[in-house]
Amino acid sequence: DGANAIVTLLRDQGVDVVDAGSLADVEKALTPNSLLLVAQTFYLVDDDALRTLAGLPGDRLLVEPVSRTREALAPGIRTADTTSFGGAPDCDLREAERAGDVEFGVSDTYEADGRPLTSCYDGALVRYRAGGRTVTVVGSADFMTNEGLLKDGNAALAMNLAGARERLVWY
Repeated sequence: DGANAIVTLLRDQGVDVVDAGSLADVEKALTPNSLLLVAQTFYLVDDDALRTLAGLPGDRLLVEPVSRTREALAPGIRTADTTSFGGAPDCDLREAERAGDVEFGVSDTYEADGRPLTSCYDGALVRYRAGGRTVTVVGSADFMTNEGLLKDGNAALAMNLAGARERLVWY
């Protein structure tokens, strides 16, 4: 469905968006002060690549991660037995509160294995801190697509999450 619109909006707001088409591109572009956005995770099937990504610096934003990507890059987070369609954030996460209601479509939800976790949109968006980094997991990519940005607070949420750092490395 494309994400050119969100990339353009982020760049217009001064975010340095790096389109990393390979693991080598990610390694070259990522710094401790950047945000790594990992999408279309069904392509990440190589254990060595997942270990490499897990060891890289910076915060993480995982968008609709498959289980093996989630286990490697957001350890301790598991898929819950429910789904969410969005709605009100019902949490104290600034990025979600500022966006307000969103429309995800059908979204996975998440819970933690005993770690403190901020959970928004009935678990469709979760965030925690570990190892000096912030890890955010979102159960649907629809809100970030060109078409999805037009619904409710989707554009605001996408901008708030992906634009959290001066540099976004999109893998």
